[in-house]
Amino acid sequence: MSKNIFLVSQNIDIEKTKEEASKLGVDFKGKAINKYSVGIVKQDEEYTNAKMPDIYEFLADINNSDVKTPTWLANALLDLLPKSIWKDENSTFLDPCVKSGVFLREIIKRLSDGLKDKIPDTCERMGHILKKQVFGISLEEIGSLLARRSIYCARFANDELRSCAISKYENNSGNPPKMVFNTPEGNIRYQRCQHTWKNGRCVVCGASEEQFGEKQTTIWKDEKHTIPKKDKKGNILHKDNHCYEFIHNENIKETFNMKFDVIIGNPPYQLSDRGENVSQEEIKNPSAIAIYPSFVLQALKLSPKNLIMIIPARWLSGGRGKGINELRNELLYKKHLKEVHIFEEGKDCFPHTRITGGIMYFLYDSTTRYEKTKWVTHNVGNTEIKIENRDLSNISAKPFIRDPEAKRVVDKIWSNEKNDGKDSSQIVFGRNPYSLRSNFKDYSQKKLKNGIKLYYNGGLRHPGMQIGWLPKNYKLEKNKNMVNEYKIIISKTIVTYNQAGEFKRWNKFEKQLFISEPNSCSTETYLVIKPEKSNKEICENIISYMKTKFFFFLLSVAKPSHNTNKDDFCYIPLQDWNESWNDEKLYKKYKLSNEDIAIIDKYAPTKE
Repeated sequence: MSKNIFLVSQNIDIEKTKEEASKLGVDFKGKAINKYSVGIVKQDEEYTNAKMPDIYEFLADINNSDVKTPTWLANALLDLLPKSIWKDENSTFLDPCVKSGVFLREIIKRLSDGLKDKIPDTCERMGHILKKQVFGISLEEIGSLLARRSIYCARFANDELRSCAISKYENNSGNPPKMVFNTPEGNIRYQRCQHTWKNGRCVVCGASEEQFGEKQTTIWKDEKHTIPKKDKKGNILHKDNHCYEFIHNENIKETFNMKFDVIIGNPPYQLSDRGENVSQEEIKNPSAIAIYPSFVLQALKLSPKNLIMIIPARWLSGGRGKGINELRNELLYKKHLKEVHIFEEGKDCFPHTRITGGIMYFLYDSTTRYEKTKWVTHNVGNTEIKIENRDLSNISAKPFIRDPEAKRVVDKIWSNEKNDGKDSSQIVFGRNPYSLRSNFKDYSQKKLKNGIKLYYNGGLRHPGMQIGWLPKNYKLEKNKNMVNEYKIIISKTIVTYNQAGEFKRWNKFEKQLFISEPNSCSTETYLVIKPEKSNKEICENIISYMKTKFFFFLLSVAKPSHNTNKDDFCYIPLQDWNESWNDEKLYKKYKLSNEDIAIIDKYAPTKE
């Protein structure tokens, strides 16, 4: 077998190339046309299939938000598509979040192989694919340059000396190669956009004006260029505004003026939600807003036949981010999900990036409604794969349980529950119960006579729980009556099984449970748990329940991230707080088998 490779150059030496090709044991045929030289190299199969390094494996991530996709993962997503699409010369593909161009490159390779019979001429086939089938919108200018170099072999698509310049070669024409593109960008575009600010937030993506606004001033700018200011040391003051064209361009449908069969990509996952004036604790536990729902929802507005994206899996459990509810509605309730892959450990997809809650990719088929979705779960380390068909029609407003085995155990627990469906979220107070922010500083470190004890986190300098004091007459904005009662407090940053494989956090979880005695309160660092009637004994019994693997498991299946809120307690049944609890007692109450207990043990780390 042999493989033809088309070569074009302005100054190729035909005779010398023949000589070099002969030394390699390959056949070369070439001809000079005016100032251009054209040639065909026929390579032996052994030479052609030699292992060559993939340049994409050596590229670093552009930044923390835009993580590049490994080649193997890009191909795993493309494998979801029907094989017939690669033989269709009219199929069209769009990557709306180009970083390096790996999706586009792999699509072109598949189309080139699939269309050999329909378009035998290599140059004509590549010209057709590049011009009429493959399109991209870059997240950043550097991404567009990387993608053009890897796909068009030049940063300018209309470079006449590159392989992308060929539409068709006619032996006797005597004319220079025909151009596929007449613009530098070709079908891979980058357009700098601006956020639309309202009340300090972008109305489109929710970005913080303090973080990404125009106060990172520039010397001058036009439609395509920005010259950043520098400080006295020469450091650039301007920061990327992360205003992505695909979701901020109101006329995105008119960008390419066509309907796409496939939209595929790996969008940015989040944007920083902090301004410049943050506390040490907020630096240690940074906040961010989800941006990936905007990309998925915008892609759906273009009505592709198939949508494939790889995104964090935490949205399945709900959340309060912009677009999360809309995403759940579009993907879970409308029955167009054909196949879903879940990776419990994000590092199995992106080894150098920590992504809490795992990773997922999916195939959305707008042409068909599916009664059951193929659900593939990849365990931590990608050592085991579980496949089943799941009916998504009975999904409730509660967090979606993505592990089928865990869902079976949860359903069994609640089938044996006889308290009219009441769950533990009813005894958990919402965020910031006393309206005291994490960076609250208006307290005394010295004990005040008759003062109110304040529990807070000391941040980087003094990590862990610290105690301060408020004046007795301090006016709390909320829940002042609760100050004089017994209640439980626990850090809201509870790491459980399905976040980054943190198996050894059990001891830390237990140490974060405290009884907040009468005449005490806490900052928003802590969740407050308190039944309607409480005393010290009742609080101790609640803590005994919270220290069980049973409780930890039911909390884990609902948590979308390391931050915890009252909705995450929705699968945990209430108990009789007049008695103490342990796992054996709970397993017996809910009639759990050894198989059920093994699933619970998988989620709860071994006590050390």
